[in-house]
Amino acid sequence: MHPSFSLKPLLLVWGLGLSAFAVSPAYSQPLPRQEVIEKIQSLEQQLLMLKQELKLNSSIAVEPLNPEESLAINFETLFFNVSIPGTDVYAFNGTDNANNNAGESQSGSLGDWKSNPFNTLNFGYRVSLDYDFVNSPWSIDASYMDLDTSTSSTTSIERGREGGRLVTIEQSDFDDTCDVNSTRDCSVKSTREIDISHIRLGSNYDLQLNESVAINFGAGLQYADVQSSFKAEEDEGSTDGTEISTLKSSFTGVGPYVSSGVAVDIGSNILLSARANGGVLLGDGSTYLTDYSSDDGDCTSGGAAECRIEKKASMTTVPNYGFSVGIEWEKEIAKNTSLLLNGGYEYTQYFGAVDNSFYQARNETSGDFDDSTDLILHGFTVGIKLKYVF
Repeated sequence: MHPSFSLKPLLLVWGLGLSAFAVSPAYSQPLPRQEVIEKIQSLEQQLLMLKQELKLNSSIAVEPLNPEESLAINFETLFFNVSIPGTDVYAFNGTDNANNNAGESQSGSLGDWKSNPFNTLNFGYRVSLDYDFVNSPWSIDASYMDLDTSTSSTTSIERGREGGRLVTIEQSDFDDTCDVNSTRDCSVKSTREIDISHIRLGSNYDLQLNESVAINFGAGLQYADVQSSFKAEEDEGSTDGTEISTLKSSFTGVGPYVSSGVAVDIGSNILLSARANGGVLLGDGSTYLTDYSSDDGDCTSGGAAECRIEKKASMTTVPNYGFSVGIEWEKEIAKNTSLLLNGGYEYTQYFGAVDNSFYQARNETSGDFDDSTDLILHGFTVGIKLKYVF
């Protein structure tokens, strides 16, 4: 903020000079005693006004934007919904046409596509550090976020009905039919896992618009690691044993990001804020499609039968963006130390971060690696922050 300039001090000084000139015996006739007293009182009032004006201008001139050097650490609990479009469905459970034998076509007797979405709320955490430079609008920050969750679901397929696992078969097809001669019903169990970690390191510039509103601009580097696994395990009754399909996807990347935000002080130590960010991640992506019978291992395991595996590895670009709104309350708990409680809503999307590949047909002879899907995280955050002023 630039110091304001006022002509009032100069006018006051000019007035003092004129007044002194008026009462000088060398240049004027002697004044009555009462008039002299009134002149002196007037001069004293003008001198007091001059001192106040000079003091005000001085305080404005030296006031920094961020006068305090401080360090803050924030611990947040994340209550996020995880969505990976196109990966929820894991099995088909059809209905039986009357008197059909196993293996015969039952097209037109559609049952249910079985899905296994992630839970509504999945728990994660984030740790953030913020350092404000003294007498400067600049600050630096760093954060680490981690969320690891899984879900499972099982569906039964009655003997003689169409149905089977889907996790590595494209959604217009399914694996096979539960044999009508089986001694028990078939079943398919789905297990889905996702592990996300995200690191950011950047700098911010604060601009105070008025006493209540400030805006913020930031930029820096980010690193993300996304690991996913979708598995379907099919028990084929008493005839063919167990078959297991797995789709594993991995992405690790680094890249730049930019951000901006606004904060509004509404009084009573309460701050409302909104923020948006966007960036891009460049890194390695890999996919593994496996399909085998009777063994939940890899294709080199001794118990594996009819084992097929497809792999893909490539450089991958993953754009990402997000936004958040929040509220924060601050309370000084000791000298130079404050406690802050915060919470809000947050949305983050990684475009094409998870591979959604599949085998091209029921015979699973070759993989189709052209598909990828987004990873979406959204939900609520609750945090506690400690701030120390040096």
